[in-house]
Amino acid sequence: MQGLFPPRSRVTGVRCLAATIDQRDLPLFAVGDAPARSAAAAGFTRIENAQGESEALGRLVASRLSPADGSLLHIRGQNIAGDLAGQLETQGFTVTSAILYRAEPATELSSAARSRLETEKCDAILFF
Repeated sequence: MQGLFPPRSRVTGVRCLAATIDQRDLPLFAVGDAPARSAAAAGFTRIENAQGESEALGRLVASRLSPADGSLLHIRGQNIAGDLAGQLETQGFTVTSAILYRAEPATELSSAARSRLETEKCDAILFF
């Protein structure tokens, strides 16, 4: 897994998955808009958007799939909020989790971010 953690880059589960497999017609369940857009941009064709958080994603998956349909692969980062796999396992699903990326703290702003802060008015600053 070490090779799947590019240093100092914006890494998401969808991008890691897209770099790992060629198949794009598998059902892909996204927790929200950003991963759903990333999946579409990466060429995935069967995208469901939970538009929420981990529990909403679990409810969506359980409403669309049956444990009899086969096992699920949970692509995730090293640190997660909620217990999606546990939620689905209590409903009879077999879930394998794959940690494909991790968030690393930034030690400084990029030069582009510094420049924008110095030259443009910001109405809000978002941190994730």
